[in-house]
Amino acid sequence: MPSAFFSVSLTAAEQTEKSKAETQRIATEFLDETGWRPDMVAKFARALVYTQYNFFLRHLMRIIAKRSGGDTDTSVDHVYADWEEVRRFTECFLERLSQAAK
Repeated sequence: MPSAFFSVSLTAAEQTEKSKAETQRIATEFLDETGWRPDMVAKFARALVYTQYNFFLRHLMRIIAKRSGGDTDTSVDHVYADWEEVRRFTECFLERLSQAAK
């Protein structure tokens, strides 16, 4: 049975070589520790949902975002997900499932 793994993080929203290496490291470590070998692996950016954080977390996340050059307006949420990329990943996986079912 085909399987897919996707990792969702704010680090994936950054387009630096350092952040790409970090998201890859995290996914690789997880897969190595679990022994899981999915057919597909993806790393997606998530949202910085300031409006859903409590006072302390909101300001901690703002400090982190500021250090990395991210969005610091805490009055709104910032969505970094590339929904088209998520759609393509999902469609590709569904195609693999369809092929496996034949």
